[in-house]
Amino acid sequence: MLKRWACSAFVLLICCPAARALQPDQIALIVNDKSPGSRELAEFYARQRHIPDGRIITISIDQHDARLPREEIPFADYESAIAGPVRDFLTKNGLKDRVTCLVSFWGVPLRIAARVNSPEEQKELGEIQGWRADVLKQLEAGVAELEGIAVKVRPAFVPTTQPQNLEAARIFSRRAELASASAIAGLTEMPADAKRAALVDRLVELMALIGGKPKCVQRLAVLPMSRLTTRPVAPDELANATAQLEDVRHRLAPLDLQSPVARAAQRQLNRDYLGLLNEIHILDEQYRLLQSEETASATDSELALIWWGNYPRFRWEQNPLCCRYSGPTLPAPTLMVMRIDAPTLPLAHSLITTGIEVEKTGLQGQVAIDARGILPSSPYGVYDQGLRNLAFMLQKHTKLKVTLDDREALFPARSLDDVALYCGWYSLRHYMQPGRFSAGAIGFHVASFELVGLHAPGESGWVRGLMNDGVVATLGPVAEPYLQTFPRADDFFPLLLTGKLTLAEVYWRTTPMVSWMQDCIGDPLYRPYAANPALAVEDLPEVLRGAIGR
Repeated sequence: MLKRWACSAFVLLICCPAARALQPDQIALIVNDKSPGSRELAEFYARQRHIPDGRIITISIDQHDARLPREEIPFADYESAIAGPVRDFLTKNGLKDRVTCLVSFWGVPLRIAARVNSPEEQKELGEIQGWRADVLKQLEAGVAELEGIAVKVRPAFVPTTQPQNLEAARIFSRRAELASASAIAGLTEMPADAKRAALVDRLVELMALIGGKPKCVQRLAVLPMSRLTTRPVAPDELANATAQLEDVRHRLAPLDLQSPVARAAQRQLNRDYLGLLNEIHILDEQYRLLQSEETASATDSELALIWWGNYPRFRWEQNPLCCRYSGPTLPAPTLMVMRIDAPTLPLAHSLITTGIEVEKTGLQGQVAIDARGILPSSPYGVYDQGLRNLAFMLQKHTKLKVTLDDREALFPARSLDDVALYCGWYSLRHYMQPGRFSAGAIGFHVASFELVGLHAPGESGWVRGLMNDGVVATLGPVAEPYLQTFPRADDFFPLLLTGKLTLAEVYWRTTPMVSWMQDCIGDPLYRPYAANPALAVEDLPEVLRGAIGR
């Protein structure tokens, strides 16, 4: 299986996948056969949107209440009950390379609960923390000595400092890289005497300790180290080192890190052959894999990564489909995942039919933007400024009516008419209807926990409230998400208004994180401005033009 830890070795780049309109034959549907109405809703959607036959994936999750869908599943059950069956279906039916969008339906749980460790896993987690502390001490001492050699042979060298919010492996890797390069350059300029030989020997020992002996042997075999070392590397020694590294890679590749035996084998292989830098990196990754804090997530957000193999479920991963992605290149695809769901089954059906009807002539109505008047220099001001930026862009480049409220208070209840698009914040789980929504309206409210529940009659979050009042596409977090994980309003709505992309593409080009808290509810193929675009592509910022593939 693919290992998430391996991805960090790839070069970082700015990546924005070129967009093409999502097609019905790129979609597969997920239903729960234990939830009344789930399959019927999916079959209805498939007929309405001409989804090919053989695209309904069945999972079986018992319901606590026959009348209401179950909204949470235990962490330990996600792989066997949801991800595994979905992955197996796509693989067995030859759809792995065809399906780019999954759609979960009424009855598929909204949320995956936080991890609960067994006593054995908790013990292993404590051991990993202890080993990590020991390795950090060794690494700090080794890198500091390496920097000391660099200063001794090249006094102008100044050890680097790194921000402490970076991972330990990245900090020490950069320090070691700079120090060894300076030390090698300085030693090359010294006379070939006993003093230099002693320093070179110690440098080699430190390189083997920090980076692993096989890698050190490879480095000693080439310039400039081959000129410095007092004992040239023999051909068979180099061949053995190369074979050793290949053998380690071969032994690491099949390890399933959900197994404690496999995790122990991974730690031992790194300790024996790959040096302290790799060991601290693996310990960090295994810590994330086992720790239980901030491991809850939205089911749909997690499903996006079914092809990633093993990856830490701590907090989030950057979304590679986002037009602002700047993470590592990845060896496995990320799927778009949407949800067709609602407070009631009739509303879920209406979500589908209303959207299809609205597409014929285009979504009509005004844009309501509820900012808070926060200065952009404050922590929350960046998002607030994005709302104002959206209003200014639409006022300048469209003929749409735009109502911007830049005060702390929300729009007065039911004060607006014909609202086609809505975005505002921050009324925590206290929905207040801003006005009458147009048929086919889209909108979301930026606040925590707005999708912690959807179906219970007493739920007061904005997702349920908006949908009850006629919004057919919305998004929200199933737990505390942090502000930076919401799509930017001045990215999401401009892309939507061009009519070039489906709702699924708009959401997945603008949501920053996966394996986290956000879900998007709505017909993935919905294109409310396809018939009558409200915003020209050439009026978009460059990063958004790139999201459309221009």
